[in-house]
Amino acid sequence: MIRHVASRREDHVSDAVGCLRLFGSVFVCTGLGALSVALMGGGGMDEHSLWSRLGVAAIGAAHLCGGLFVGWRRTVRSRITRSGVKWEERRPLRPTRRRQVAPSAVARLGVLTDTDTEGDEVYRVALHLTTGETLPLTHLSTASRVLVEAIREAVARRLGSRLLPSRTEADRVARPEERVAELRLPHRVGRG
Repeated sequence: MIRHVASRREDHVSDAVGCLRLFGSVFVCTGLGALSVALMGGGGMDEHSLWSRLGVAAIGAAHLCGGLFVGWRRTVRSRITRSGVKWEERRPLRPTRRRQVAPSAVARLGVLTDTDTEGDEVYRVALHLTTGETLPLTHLSTASRVLVEAIREAVARRLGSRLLPSRTEADRVARPEERVAELRLPHRVGRG
């Protein structure tokens, strides 16, 4: 759920929220529809009791809140150029936060590891600043460590190669051909 777009002059790393917004908008529409039926009547609700209207209004409010929660969450967009990182966090019902980070203020690029609701590891790229602060380039994470490593290397190349760490065995990500070699089964030993 991370999108990386590279051009000749800049890289864009952002949360890919298009499908979430589409899914959330369905619930926003059904919630608004249910609330309008409950509050203004229509749809056969004119002759029903107050409890029926309150029930429909509660369902409508739940749909509306769920749709807004899923579709309009906090999102982060980062634009990386040779002159630095323009970081923007859009938050619902609050002002947008913006930061400009110079390449000299970035101590290193790292990969933040977290776990999702099922216990699997998820990853995202973060800037570790010289002030000791960690600034994630996205709010959302992805299960693909290979994708995150590729984004980290692209951002490091854009900001300057000094940010690329030396590859240690613990930090190394296997290339696809290395992973295939690891998955090969050993030769069967003949029955004796």
